[in-house]
Amino acid sequence: AVQAVADKLQQEAEEVSLDCKYERFGRIVLVVDEKETAVIQVVMRTVRAHNAKVLGLSAASVQLDTHELTPEQKADPHLDLVTGFVLLDGQARLMVIEGLRGRGLEALLEAVPRNGRPNSSEFKLLHNPALGFNERLYGDFGATL
Repeated sequence: AVQAVADKLQQEAEEVSLDCKYERFGRIVLVVDEKETAVIQVVMRTVRAHNAKVLGLSAASVQLDTHELTPEQKADPHLDLVTGFVLLDGQARLMVIEGLRGRGLEALLEAVPRNGRPNSSEFKLLHNPALGFNERLYGDFGATL
């Protein structure tokens, strides 16, 4: 039954055009056990590399950590930044990540090593590619998670 629902959602996602005029942004929620260091590192490196490229900065530079988006950048619906935040509780990390659907967000989804595994207490990836949002919520948090 679960696989049937997943297949239906995938089919619906493929039928939906990702070049939406009003719902440009998508969101991912990841809940990852602290022991899943490979997943955490891939997410952080992927976001950092992607945003550095978009902003014309070095991924290794401190500039990326301190870069503040201008009001114009925050308001630009075409700027392909991946933004969000991470919460830690000593056992797990909750990552809420947003970006342009079919672009930076898609690159992150491809990089996260889910490997077909189902959601569990150690790893949960929540994302519906058919669901979009009309505005970026986490631009104030900057270019790194």
